[in-house]
Amino acid sequence: MEGAAGGKRAAQGAETGRGPSRDDQQPDGTRTRARGNACWHNTGGRRHCASLCAAARGGARRLLCGRDVDPRRDADKQLGREENSSVSSFLAPALLRGSREQSAMFSQALWLLLFGVPAALAAKCPDQCVCDQIQLTVTCVNGNLTHVPPDVDEITVKLDLRGNDLQELRGGAFKHTPYLTHLSLQRCNIRRVKEGAFRGLGRLVFLNLANNNVDILYQESLDGLTSLKQLMMDRNRVEEIQPGAFSQLGFLNLLSLTHNRLVYIPNMAFQGLQNIKLPELTRLDMSYNPMAYLGEEVVSMAKLTHLFLDHMSLQDMDHTAVSRCPGLVHLDVGYNQLRVVQPFSEGSPKLARLNLAGNPIYCNCYLRPLRYGGALGRSDRPHQSV
Repeated sequence: MEGAAGGKRAAQGAETGRGPSRDDQQPDGTRTRARGNACWHNTGGRRHCASLCAAARGGARRLLCGRDVDPRRDADKQLGREENSSVSSFLAPALLRGSREQSAMFSQALWLLLFGVPAALAAKCPDQCVCDQIQLTVTCVNGNLTHVPPDVDEITVKLDLRGNDLQELRGGAFKHTPYLTHLSLQRCNIRRVKEGAFRGLGRLVFLNLANNNVDILYQESLDGLTSLKQLMMDRNRVEEIQPGAFSQLGFLNLLSLTHNRLVYIPNMAFQGLQNIKLPELTRLDMSYNPMAYLGEEVVSMAKLTHLFLDHMSLQDMDHTAVSRCPGLVHLDVGYNQLRVVQPFSEGSPKLARLNLAGNPIYCNCYLRPLRYGGALGRSDRPHQSV
């Protein structure tokens, strides 16, 4: 009966995944007590877990040495301390070696951070320049440079090359600095801007080419400047603007071409303006050009508010010259040779200020609404330093 009951309990344990809960006599005289997943082998009053570990490695189910139900807990604690001591003495050198290696790696990383990175950044600064690694600016003023230095740091956002002797801007001249937002090239004796010179500068918003010797703006001279907002080309020798020269400048809001040699503006010079390809342009300054005539709808910009055509040689203007500038509020045609005033307000209903000073004007009826409306007055052009 007792054996049958034991067998029944063993069968129930097998069905539930639990081992027998009684002590079993082994053939070698040892006794094994198993409960659930815990197993003890008692030989001579000492527990040995090595056989359990070997069984686990051999593919048997995982066996854990449990302390809570072992009748010889004190002896087991002592044995555990001895085994832990053995393991610690075995692992200590390895852990120590790992700690030393980690310390060495940390020291190297810290050294690179403190000394290596600044040194690398400083190495990217050209000899003739002053570099600010915090503001990301490079200043190379009056350095007698004959070409754009190729070793300017790639992340530079402001580059000042004033007062050098570049003479010619070749294609891809700024391909190494794609993050530029401001570029100053005044007084660099630049005579020609070749096709693709500014390609890759899609983030540039300000370009100053004043006080150079550029005579022709080619169709693709300004290609790539898709984000440009301000273009300064004062005091050059520009006498020709090829059709479509400004066609990619969709965000341009200020264009200054004062003190050049423009005799006339071809109908296609600002190609795309009629199609609102430059929808953001608000200020156009073309004063101090030897231009004698302003043709039909030559200036047609939807958002233009200020137009400066003073100190030219204008003798006549077509009555539709600015008729497609519905937002125009200020027009300066002072100090020209105009004798007759055209009805500018017909195409520019918002015109509030018209400067006609210095013209040998013959008074006619077109002046009456301007006088009573207070549109006549002086120029309000802001001072611009180059």
